[in-house]
This record gives sequence, C-alpha cells and structure tokens, in this order.
Amino acid sequence: MEAVVVCLILGFVGLTIGLGIRRQQQWNEAVAAFATGHNLGLEAGGIFSSATANGQIDGLDTHIDTYTVKSGKSRTTYSRIRMNLGLDYDLNFTEESFGTAVFRFLGSDDIQLGMEEVDARLHLEGPESLVLALLDHHGRAALQDALNSGLKVTSGEVVKTEHGMWKTKEEIEEVMEKVRTLAQALSGRHTSVVVGLHSNALNDPDPRFRQRCFERLIESFRNSPLTAEVSEVFLESEEVPLRVQAARHLGHEAVDVLLEIVRDVGVIPSERALALRAIGTVLFKSTRVDDILIELSKSADLTEPDLGHLILEMAGRRKVGLPFDALPRYSDTLDHEGESSLSPDHRTALARALEFSDDDRVEGELLALLEDSDDSVAAVVAQALGTVSGVSVVPALMARSDGFFESGDLKRSARTAIDQIQGRVGHGVQHAVSLPEVGEDTGLSLAEVEEES
Repeated sequence: MEAVVVCLILGFVGLTIGLGIRRQQQWNEAVAAFATGHNLGLEAGGIFSSATANGQIDGLDTHIDTYTVKSGKSRTTYSRIRMNLGLDYDLNFTEESFGTAVFRFLGSDDIQLGMEEVDARLHLEGPESLVLALLDHHGRAALQDALNSGLKVTSGEVVKTEHGMWKTKEEIEEVMEKVRTLAQALSGRHTSVVVGLHSNALNDPDPRFRQRCFERLIESFRNSPLTAEVSEVFLESEEVPLRVQAARHLGHEAVDVLLEIVRDVGVIPSERALALRAIGTVLFKSTRVDDILIELSKSADLTEPDLGHLILEMAGRRKVGLPFDALPRYSDTLDHEGESSLSPDHRTALARALEFSDDDRVEGELLALLEDSDDSVAAVVAQALGTVSGVSVVPALMARSDGFFESGDLKRSARTAIDQIQGRVGHGVQHAVSLPEVGEDTGLSLAEVEEES
C-alpha cells in the first residue's frame, strides 16, 4: 500500500514537472516566433528559464517577458508586454478605484479632463499639459477600451499582464495589437504640447474638453500665438462658456462681447453669471462694473441662484448701492416654517448689498434678516446694522449678543455693532447707549442727553 502511495506521489510530481517544462517550452517557442516576425531581439529560454524579446515596434521600445509573484509557498507566473511611449515623462493612467480615491484624498495628482463621466472613471497622473494634449477623443476612447481589456499605463509605458504563460505566437499577437492601439493613440501625434492643446481646443467634439484645453493654454502658454488664435476663434463661438473664456483672456478689447452676453435675457442665467464674473475680472478697477451691476439689478431676478446671487455678491464686495426696490424682500422668501428659499450664501450676499443701499427701509429689512436661523448670516447682518443703523436696533442686537444658543461669531459681531453705534451716539446723536456689564441682567437703558447748541 505504501509503495502505491509513493508511486502516486512520484507520478504526480513528475506530471507537474512535465507540464511545467511543456508550458515553458511553449512560451519560449511562441516568443521566438513573435520576435522573428517583428525583428525583435531574442534572449532564448531553457527548460527552467523563460525567453524574452526586446526591440522596437512602431518606433517604440517593446519588451516581452514573464515574472513570478511569490506568496508564502505558492508561486504565480504572469506574462507581460510593455511598450514605452517615448515621452520622457512618467505617465500613470489607470481605472479609478478605491485605492486611487484614497491616494487622491491624500494629495495624489488626478488630472481632471472636465467631463464628469470620464473623470469619474479615469485616474490620470503626469504633467497636466501633456496629459490634456494626448487625450483627445481618439486617445480617450482608446484608453477606455484598453482599460476594459486590462491594460494600463505605468511610468510612461503601456502595460498588459495576464495570469499564466502565453502558449502561441497568435496569443501574443492578439495582446500586442491591443497594446499597439493604445500606444499609437497616445504617442507623438503632435510636434509639441502647445500644438496638441491648440488642436484639441479647436477640434475635439466635446466642448467641455475644448474649454479645458483652452484653460490650460492660457495657464501655461498665455503669450503663444496659438493661444491668441484659439481666443479669436472662440470669440465667435455659439457656445457661451467658450466665448466668455476667450473674451476674458483677450481682456478690454473683448468687453463688449461680455456685455452682450450679460444683457441677453435669452442666455441662461448661469452663463450670464459667467460673463458678469469675467467683466468683474477684466474691469476690476473700473466704475463701469458698478454701473453694470445697477443696470442688471433693475431687470434680473435677484432671487435667482446664479446671476441674481452674483449681482448681490459683487455689489456688496464693491460697496455698490443697488436700488432698494430691486432687492429681494427677505420676508417674501420665507415658507410657512420660516425657512428662506435663498441659500445661506445668497442671504449673506443680500445683507451685504442692503448695507450699501441708500434707503430708509434698509434697516427694517436688515432687522428681519437678523432673525435668520443661520448664525453666519445673522453675524453679517449685525455688522451691516452696526454700519448703517442707530440706537433703535440695539435691543435686537443685544438679543443676539448674549443668547445661550448663539455662536461666538454672532455674539462678537452683535457686540461690535453695538459698540459702533455707541461710538456714533457719542458724537452729537440724541440718545446715548448704556450697556450693562458682562454677566448683569439689567437690560438696556437709554439716557437722554442734551443736543449741542
């Protein structure tokens, strides 16, 4: 019985070794045949060593080999083809995964192409201008097809690995065709990066990617004649974001294009907002911006989250007094539960715009906003009241300066506003404000003072 067991074990071991030698021989023969057919250099293998092939295909350095991964007592062998893109830069193109998402969170590069559905799938590392120049619609399609087939780009090489060892020249040919397709799509179609970005900005079928390439041209090649050429072409585009981007780059000479977009009620508000923001950048120090904001406030819906919000935001930042009747009424935006339809940022912008509106009704609107449930909004309102109001608003500010549930920022803003008002009162105003010491619950008293004669 023991002899039978020993024979079985020896037979199994012999069969395993024989199959291993046969696989090795098949690999070596397949690689040798492929190398001969493509004029590659061959390093012949033996019974216990694998052949490798090296050389150039389509002018790109190509390497075919195997490698073994050890895990404990087990060994796993993989076949591999590597084709160097010849770009002298490290590129890493892989499919988005949990691991790449973690690396991105930790600060790893992940270049965005400007297309959400593509960016969500591709993890791209390398020089940003080069990546954008390479990944036109042909490159993007080839890369996504390649990822479906298990290829990736690592350290500037297109790489394909498969478990086990290829047995025939045809298997290698099939894999090589996939590698070549991706390599051809990514390597050397343009004489330079700026030429690639220029071509993609003008010719790519996706306007989002065209815009992204134009952005990169401006960032990296602002003074290039090719960037100026794209700007002139985009200025006549029917796609508003491209026109805005071009006009913003060209500056003062294209301001009229931005004004035309901003004033066109047929353009969607978000795109009009893009143009207005560009005007604010191009004409940053000009009072023309203030006049434009006043003009727009009379016709635009200032409760609208894109254009309306931006008009309020810019008016507050630039200290432009918008017509009071054009401003949204806070009370009109409240639902039956007292929640505003405007976002906290929108309400903050409204408060800052109200501060610079010269109208007797401003104080009432600010007092209504002071009751906002968002303390960050109420803090800005308190600052505005401290600037424009008198002692009549002090009780409302006191109520928000010492409440148990109020934030520290709100309390500080309310107390600062009271100090501002008190400072003004001390210079010829009819009433003086007497504030209790911290911790006292004596409330607010108003002391009569005689007017100066």
